[in-house]
Amino acid sequence: MSILRDGTPEELSIAIEAPPEDPPRDMRVIDGQNPFAGATVANLSPALADELNLRGRDQGVIVLEVARRSAADRVGLRPHDILLRLDDVAIASVADLQEQLDQGKRRWHVAVDRDGDVLEADVGR
Repeated sequence: MSILRDGTPEELSIAIEAPPEDPPRDMRVIDGQNPFAGATVANLSPALADELNLRGRDQGVIVLEVARRSAADRVGLRPHDILLRLDDVAIASVADLQEQLDQGKRRWHVAVDRDGDVLEADVGR
C-alpha cells in the first residue's frame, strides 16, 4: 500500500487474514420426523458469514438449503434463516439443534432471524 506521510510517499505492507471459521461449520442435512427435515444447516462463523455476504450476524445456526417438498419447506424455512430458539432453548450450534430435535417432540415454538426480523411460529408434525 502506498501512503503519503508529511508529503513523502511511503510503501507499507499489510497482512490480510481470512475471517476465522470458529466454530467449525458442522454442516449437515436434518432428517427424521421433525419440521426441520430436509434443511441443510451449519454453524455460522465469521468465515461463513463472509462467504454468504451476511452483515451483522456471524454466530448461531444458519439454514443453507431447503429441499423442495420437505418438511422444512412446508413450514416455510428459507436459505439464510438463522435459527434462534426452539421453545425457550437458545440454538447456538448445530449440536444444540440436533439435541432438541432428538427429544422427539411433536410441536415446537420456533424463532428465526430472517433478514433482521425475528419470526416466531408454532410448528409440528
